[in-house]
Amino acid sequence: MNFVRVELAQSEELIRVCAESFSDSEGEASGAEIASLVKDLLRYFDEERAEGFAAVEEGSFIGAIVFSELMLADGTQASLLSPVAVRTDKQSTGVGQQLIRHGLQQLSEEGADVVFTYGDPAYYSRFGFLPMEETQVAGPYPLSLPHGWQALSLQGNDLAVLQGSVRCVEAFAKPGLW
Repeated sequence: MNFVRVELAQSEELIRVCAESFSDSEGEASGAEIASLVKDLLRYFDEERAEGFAAVEEGSFIGAIVFSELMLADGTQASLLSPVAVRTDKQSTGVGQQLIRHGLQQLSEEGADVVFTYGDPAYYSRFGFLPMEETQVAGPYPLSLPHGWQALSLQGNDLAVLQGSVRCVEAFAKPGLW
């Protein structure tokens, strides 16, 4: 398995692996919603406001992640890790964990400071993500599962100094995603 930065020429493969993963695990409607989200996120790749990484095996994507820009009210630049997708036949094999670690390492090397995610705390705590109270840093929209809002400092800075709310890229400007 190799890890690659997703290029725009690989857009269809990125969309496919994300859509199939979510369709298989959460139903066709979820797969279609994620496919639409990923299509929207791709427009930010050229602007360097989003980037993706994929796990590749035998020339095909077996997993993919996308990071997009978040802007805190105080001007702090951050990223949002979402979506994370692993082909159904490769789940529970460590592909997702390795892919996330690779992506976080790449962002850290690029000088990124903070990454947020909105997901299962039991899973994301494996990477060092810590719960983020909405009273400290509010999500872009009211969160349906506030315990899933989490942050990770990539440079070892104190997350306690972060305050305010965040603005996301327009692709995530859909209250139903939160």
